[in-house]
Amino acid sequence: MNETCIWKFTNSNARSSNESTDTRNADARNADARNADARNADARNADARNADARNADARNADARNANARNADARNADARNADARNANARNADARNADARNADARNANARNADARNADARNANARNANARNADARNADARNANARNANARNADARNANARNANATNAGDVDVRRSRLWMRSEA
Repeated sequence: MNETCIWKFTNSNARSSNESTDTRNADARNADARNADARNADARNADARNADARNADARNADARNANARNADARNADARNADARNANARNADARNADARNADARNANARNADARNADARNANARNANARNADARNADARNANARNANARNADARNANARNANATNAGDVDVRRSRLWMRSEA
């Protein structure tokens, strides 16, 4: 009787102990499961954060690249604008040089024309002076010739008068001689 009770009590304790162990094991498994779920949730959250960080990095990299491209485009535009401005300034300088060259050429042509006019005027004046000298020479020659002719005429007249006077004297002498003879 006593042995039977002890055995029953022992079996009962063993069952209770087994049940407690099972419960503890189940609790442990549940805790492990909860811990595993938590770890998985943490891992998922960490993965999500890492993915967000990577996406943010990618977006930032894209933004930096876009900013760099925009900066390059602005710099290229500025360089192109500088080149256009430099070309415009060079064209203006070339045009100014051409205008200055045209002005210098025009001034040279005008100076040549003025010099030619002066030479022509000098030539005309020299020709006029030469013509005046020739005319004066001709007038002087004409006057000398007229004076010579006048002198010749006076001399001829004087000779003629002398001859006439001499003839008259001869006639008078012959008349006187004839009278005296008579």
